[in-house]
Amino acid sequence: MASRMYAKFEKYWDEFSTIMAVAGVLDPRYKFQIVEWGYEKAYGETYKSELAIIKQKLILLFNEYLDESKLKNSKDGQPTCGSLNSQEGPQDVLEYV
Repeated sequence: MASRMYAKFEKYWDEFSTIMAVAGVLDPRYKFQIVEWGYEKAYGETYKSELAIIKQKLILLFNEYLDESKLKNSKDGQPTCGSLNSQEGPQDVLEYV
């Protein structure tokens, strides 16, 4: 029974941990340090590869936000800023969270 419970936990943790990590990063009290600490405790030696996945998801989320913002601002006549991959925009979203 314990092995079935653990299998279910692993299934849901893979999905839920990303949500919790993003929430932790966006919380101004914790930022990315809480995710690093928690992932090191949860994943042990492989935590750095898991952190890389979270960083990539944050970058994708930030770029999606920028795209939406550019679309809205271009309709309003507002200037737009670059994505994380462009030379004119911020290079690391994690510097700002």
